[in-house]
Amino acid sequence: MPEATLKHVRGMAHASAVPVLDPAELSESVFIGEYVAKSRPCLIKGAAGHWSALKKWRDREYLKNRSGHHNVFLYPHEYRITRERMGAEKRIVKFAEAIDYLHSEEADVAMVVTGLPVELQADTGGFPFLTRTELAFSYSPIRFFFYKNAGTTWHYHPFDETLMCHIVGTKQVGLLDANSPFHIALRTFFFRIFRSKSQI
Repeated sequence: MPEATLKHVRGMAHASAVPVLDPAELSESVFIGEYVAKSRPCLIKGAAGHWSALKKWRDREYLKNRSGHHNVFLYPHEYRITRERMGAEKRIVKFAEAIDYLHSEEADVAMVVTGLPVELQADTGGFPFLTRTELAFSYSPIRFFFYKNAGTTWHYHPFDETLMCHIVGTKQVGLLDANSPFHIALRTFFFRIFRSKSQI
């Protein structure tokens, strides 16, 4: 979540930190039973420390050579809240071109969201605390987010738990309580949008 957004979310300055867990000491039964099943957020620090992606994905030439042939959507802005706003300025380019753009001085704020560079999955790995998963309702099993000075504004995930792995750089995440009256109203609003889109 961008710093500008975090500053304007009511109560975020006084928000509680989520539990920080050690992947070497976290059992699957505890992770599933105490966090996934109860929709409790947590930070599992170092969980992807054994992935070769931590080294390889810092090299843009590696990314281009590995998966540069895919067509992807390049957005010269942050992740916006509606599909209409997201699509207004998007460009379809090769993944290699998108990576070069993200590293260029021309790009101030930009991002790529895609599930297409399947070759990059070989640079990831598993987790001892998550050896099995169920089929997703909505999202792709793996999605890649490539940012430059960008982020996502607040939004609601109506389906599927998310295990987010940050590989290069830093990121701030702010979580809103889905049980507060204000956010229940937002959730109802988003469900109405989803139903209307699915009926078109």
